[in-house]
Amino acid sequence: MKKVLFGSTALVAAAFAGAAAAGDVKLSVDGDIIVGVGVGAYKDGSTTRVEKDFHIIREGEIQFKAKGTLDNGITIEARMELEGYNATSYGSILDESWVAISGSFGKILIGNNDTALDAVAGGIGRLGSAVAMGSWDGSYEFVPASVDHAGDTGDGLAVHYYTPNIAGFQAGISWSPTNEEDAAIDTSVTTDNTKDVIAVGVSFSTTFDKVDFVIGGGFLTRTVSAAGAAVELTEDQWAIGAEVAFSGLTLGARYESVTTETGATTETEVTRFGGGIIYATGPWEFGLNAAFEDTDTGTASTSKEELRINAGVTYELGDGVDLGLGVDYGETETGTGVETDGIGGALLLGIAF
Repeated sequence: MKKVLFGSTALVAAAFAGAAAAGDVKLSVDGDIIVGVGVGAYKDGSTTRVEKDFHIIREGEIQFKAKGTLDNGITIEARMELEGYNATSYGSILDESWVAISGSFGKILIGNNDTALDAVAGGIGRLGSAVAMGSWDGSYEFVPASVDHAGDTGDGLAVHYYTPNIAGFQAGISWSPTNEEDAAIDTSVTTDNTKDVIAVGVSFSTTFDKVDFVIGGGFLTRTVSAAGAAVELTEDQWAIGAEVAFSGLTLGARYESVTTETGATTETEVTRFGGGIIYATGPWEFGLNAAFEDTDTGTASTSKEELRINAGVTYELGDGVDLGLGVDYGETETGTGVETDGIGGALLLGIAF
């Protein structure tokens, strides 16, 4: 029986390979790199925070993309991202890695990718400034406050379906039974096992009298179990965001809620909301945003409130080359009244190729 199955698999693989060749699937390579200097406190990729008066910043990745249309009109896509500097922090040098088939029916995607909530509606209303500190990746958080967002559960293995865009409406759904298959390429799953992930994202966009409008949101539910732990965590997330853009100005706002239950005794509620504004004129782009996060665990020692404010300006030196200056401020107050704050700044050069 196994021989028959393996033989069938080989035939199917050969058929797909032949079809792809006939459809002339082509490979393209691009990516980006960010370098710069900064001052202030930063997060070193773990829970430890290191104070430095001055440090050097670098971040980047290479993206391998393949795409082609078959004779029957079906589009085949594949993507792999090679991280430039995060192998130590994330346990793998591979980030997103997936294959997708799309047509009039929509898109079916299998592999390591963002959830449908994050892919369809995750960015709506979550405006960064022209130099958003979070865009350098998690290794460089300048401030004590580190506001996350709903839908971002990493790039675990999952099956995704996205509807066609019909009159501005689009929806997506993701399902992942477990991330144990990632163990071979990502050692982090040995300490944190996510399973039973279901995510749904919905968005609507339109343009009226030169004003662009988009609204979107969705929900995500998942189970997380730490290695060797007897109690599993169940987590429910939902989010909604909106943006309006006109005359080079973009305004956005977003609200999120995350509820985590540990067994039958412990519940944590996290509420996040924020907004931002970006103005672009010629080669210049200016941005300002703020985000607030409230964590309620029912216990003063572990509850906290966090605020983060970011401002920045970017100048386009040339096609794909940007110079940016950003300032980040954040403060945290625990339920027991302990307050911490921090401020940092960075000068960055970004190159997309």
